[in-house]
Amino acid sequence: MGIFEDFKEIMRVKKEKSVDNKISNTTTPKPDEILMDVESQIKKDVRNVLSDKVPEVDIENVIEQVCDGGAVFPSDYFINEFPIETWESLSPDKLKIAQDNWFAMSNVITERYYHFYPIESKSTLFGSYSIYIEIRYDGYPKVDYETLENLEEQATEKINGMKIRTKTKDANIKEIKDYMKYLLNKVNIGVRVTDIFVKIW
Repeated sequence: MGIFEDFKEIMRVKKEKSVDNKISNTTTPKPDEILMDVESQIKKDVRNVLSDKVPEVDIENVIEQVCDGGAVFPSDYFINEFPIETWESLSPDKLKIAQDNWFAMSNVITERYYHFYPIESKSTLFGSYSIYIEIRYDGYPKVDYETLENLEEQATEKINGMKIRTKTKDANIKEIKDYMKYLLNKVNIGVRVTDIFVKIW
């Protein structure tokens, strides 16, 4: 799951517009070189989830916008072969594809769903888990990306304060779903929310 943290580091660097270039050893990759490699891989992953509904002339632009976060595109621009509610029944290979595809489509605003980057729980006592949250609704949300990003930050705070463990996974999922309902009622994204999915892996 390290690529999630790598991507967040890319976004941090992009926002701050600063990269530490003080490493003088030429045999050690510089931080900006590492980030460029990770960004290149993520762009490939995004390209792999684009459907044939994306006009050929727009593909590079769509990839760039998706990588920047908060892009608004129709859901049929993306291949969603393994919806989150099917993950329990997937083989390990297919589950990995599903999780990779999820990551590539995270923070894309569509007219049907929005899902956050996987949230890494930082519980050293009970182990590390990735939490996947998807909101489904009717129509495009009537809020900006920063509002949705703020929801993710609040969900991350909540999750990092939880004692997540396998034997209470269902209780953890219910607590996260209830908290997401609370946040969505508080914020009001301007469309009717039809479902909230939470998975812990």
